[in-house]
Amino acid sequence: MLKSNDRTLVFYQADGLIYPGHKNVFSEDNISSLVGMKIKIAETGCRRITTGSGHHLLRGFENSSFGISTEKIMGFIIVDSQAEFLGYFGGSGPAGFAMKKHKNWTSIYCAVPVLPPTIVRNIIKNAKVHIYSESDDIIYANYSYVGIFTRTSGNRTINLPSMKKVRECFTDKIIADKSVSCFNLDVKQYHTYLFELL
Repeated sequence: MLKSNDRTLVFYQADGLIYPGHKNVFSEDNISSLVGMKIKIAETGCRRITTGSGHHLLRGFENSSFGISTEKIMGFIIVDSQAEFLGYFGGSGPAGFAMKKHKNWTSIYCAVPVLPPTIVRNIIKNAKVHIYSESDDIIYANYSYVGIFTRTSGNRTINLPSMKKVRECFTDKIIADKSVSCFNLDVKQYHTYLFELL
């Protein structure tokens, strides 16, 4: 079961709303049960969440806004007094982003579908998971490969979880012919790079 071993689980928007085979197939209670905090369906009048400050998960993104600007859709708010509220709709509306610690796991819920990269990195660090880069690039990784899609150009430092030799797959260029724990590269904006870890 995922809700164990001090794991951190992140949930978005309507996760769990539909529960096939359950007596209440379509219910806010299904969301609450899944995410481990009390969630209500409610019209917020705003689709953007503004963060607070002072919480380690908000470091680098304090008092900032994120979210979507769309036509009217179903909204959700957090009404759990035991949760740590991290962000509010419109800055002063109902809570839309929160964390709640349980005995053996931690729940993070966001009422809009995408968290900013800075907050995602903070969540990953807090969960003691390896961080490959401090950039806002999209990174895919497994034991043998690291893939990067860049959002901006510039220099990148890629941190590896263990000592490896590195080869860039598309150009067949050797980045590190001796085992290293990290490597630097200059990247172009909106490019994909794939590195084999040897």
